[in-house]
Amino acid sequence: MIYMVEMALLDTARRAEWDTWYTSHQHRLLSIPGFRASQRFEAIHPAPSPFVALHQVDSADIFTGPTYQAKAGPTNTGEWQSKMNNWHRNLFAMDRSPDVPMDARLVVVEDGGPSTLGDHVAVQWMDAVGLDRSVKRRGLAGLLPDLDHVPEPFESVMDLVGAALGTEIDRLQEFADVGTGVERLVDMLLDDRQRPMDHRVHVRDEDHLGALVQLLALDGLIQALAPSRVERRVVSR
Repeated sequence: MIYMVEMALLDTARRAEWDTWYTSHQHRLLSIPGFRASQRFEAIHPAPSPFVALHQVDSADIFTGPTYQAKAGPTNTGEWQSKMNNWHRNLFAMDRSPDVPMDARLVVVEDGGPSTLGDHVAVQWMDAVGLDRSVKRRGLAGLLPDLDHVPEPFESVMDLVGAALGTEIDRLQEFADVGTGVERLVDMLLDDRQRPMDHRVHVRDEDHLGALVQLLALDGLIQALAPSRVERRVVSR
């Protein structure tokens, strides 16, 4: 399911502060069982709610559970609650959130909009099933920025803000130290794979990372991994 949050920031002079807070808020959400991934976006054109966050969650039950109510929701946003408006929270039926690379854009299509963008890009439609239900359904599509796409009346085009968090490879990126070797690391990760892993993997070289990825792929933890994503995560020691 997709938990979609949209809002406007009132105190724009504190944008950098807000971005820092929101990143920590994303990590807090990912510490809640059932939250799987999180991405933030900003509209490239004027919009009533120019900021959007997409969170992949397991079920609607998360939002009535004690962990979510203690850590998240509007009452747990501190001073920022009064500095945001046009705030909408909708839960949509979709298996997983789109993985939008840093060099791509997200297009949010409202009900009544097109089923494809241009000649090639299909829109994935999703129905609202919980929370505010401020809309009945929406569509999502990833768009490479080199495609010359002019937003239509039912569309919002958005740039990614910060890194995508919580996907399989990103859950590995904060594991403290390999230490006892790749095999032991894999054992620990596979034992713990049912909940978010806020750890960083420090690897010695590309061969070391390749061995880790290969072992994880054998178990199905990582289904596919583009070489460019591997290279970005090699950390010199």
